[in-house]
Formats: sequence, structure tokens, C-alpha cells
Amino acid sequence: MKQQFVRNPHRIGIKLFDALSCTCNQSHTFASMFPEFQYYLTPWLAKTMRQVDAHVQRRLVEKGLDISRIHMMVLKTVNHRGPQPQTDLAFITDRDKTSLVRLIDTMVRKGLVVRELSPTDKRVNLIKLTPKGLVKLKEAEPVVISIFEELQAGITEAERKVVLAAMQTIQDNACRDKDLCQEITTT
Repeated sequence: MKQQFVRNPHRIGIKLFDALSCTCNQSHTFASMFPEFQYYLTPWLAKTMRQVDAHVQRRLVEKGLDISRIHMMVLKTVNHRGPQPQTDLAFITDRDKTSLVRLIDTMVRKGLVVRELSPTDKRVNLIKLTPKGLVKLKEAEPVVISIFEELQAGITEAERKVVLAAMQTIQDNACRDKDLCQEITTT
């Protein structure tokens, strides 16, 4: 199986990266286990995102905010774009239909969002922000911004620009086939 990875490292699914990115507290690092991947950015991006996600979630809990990073993503998207079809939120949150239904059900129970039928297509549920959801979003945003600032401490503006340019190039490369890639921005 390892030989297959060496031959075609770009076709490895995110699940492999998820599994490999869980090595931050173990004696073996990603680079030592898979030295042939050490020069590829994608595994490092996956590992970094997992660590950032865990850090953000821990800090939200420490601040007493009963909200997850995914909840925050949904609230931010719906606040910015207005009511959204559930299917669009599934894409944005990288959830399958069943997982998204559970996520939205939880958010409805917490009073953060409501489901409304689309006026143009009764088969479509639109997810709409509630006043309580807006308050929760406004409470969480400064916490998340402070976390981002903390995590970027020690990175110069020049370094930040280089990283952003590299990330944009990776995104552009990933989205060459427009049928397979839909631009999603949640800010």
C-alpha cells in the first residue's frame, strides 16, 4: 500500500490525511512515518487544520460558549448570505446529508437557526439565523479572531503574504475543473 502512495501521492483521500494528522502527541511524526510526503504541502495543511480546529473548539468551550466551530461556520455563512439551502450548507461544512441534518437539528434545538420552506421550491429547506443565533455569533466572533491572532503570532506580514499566495495557488489548482469545485467563502 505504501508503494501506491509513492506512485500517486496526489490522489490520496482526505481520510488518510485525517488519520495521519493525528500524530502531534505521539512519538512518531508524520514526516518520520511517511518521509516521501515531507515535501508536499497538503498533508501539512490537513494536520495544521486539525490542530487549529481542536484549539478553536477548546477555546470556545473555555469561554463558556456552547457552540462548535461548525456551528460558527453555519451561523457566519447564513448571517453573511441570508437564508441558505441545507444542501449548500452540506457543501460548506463538508458534511453528508445525514450528518448535516443532525447538525441543523442540534442548532434548531439550541435556538440558533430555524428551517423554513423555500418560497420558490417547497422541496428545499432554507436555514435562517435566529436573533439568538446572531447574539451567539457576535459573542463567538471576537474569541475566534483572538485565537487566529494568537496562532499567527510570530509570523511576519511578508510570510503571511507568501502563505496566502501559496494557498490561493493550491485552491486554484484544485478548482481547475469547475464542475467539481464550487467557490465557497464564509466570510
